[in-house]
Amino acid sequence: MKYLFIMILLIPTLTYALPKCESGNATSLKYKGIAQAMNASWMKNCTYCDFGKYQIFVPNDKNNSDIIILQDGKLFMVNQKGFGINLFQEYANSKSHPFITVQDWDKDGKYERLDYLIIDKNGDQAGNVQDKEMTGNTKKVIYKNNNK
Repeated sequence: MKYLFIMILLIPTLTYALPKCESGNATSLKYKGIAQAMNASWMKNCTYCDFGKYQIFVPNDKNNSDIIILQDGKLFMVNQKGFGINLFQEYANSKSHPFITVQDWDKDGKYERLDYLIIDKNGDQAGNVQDKEMTGNTKKVIYKNNNK
């Protein structure tokens, strides 16, 4: 009886923890702009789950391993075959921008480039650092007048 009582108490917790998932066209929702910005036409036929703070989109095509994760409806992480992994963050005076990218420039399935964003004391994009061959040899690119 004691275990039955514990199970009854746990049911609301388990139900609350389950994500809300749907399969279909996510571009007909408020995510059309994200699909266009990320060139993710697969979002017309995907599974998307709402985990509260995070929304996750994956293609229904089992041959496509892309994934888009939003945080509060804004880009947070994208992994796209042939491009790589991008982590996004909003800064003081800009929209969401990739602040760390690990890229597959030659589309061979191996990551060979790492970039990260340089932010100034005001929260503006000031440049980026590039390691084009993942060797530890970096190039620092500073934007003129902090223009993006």
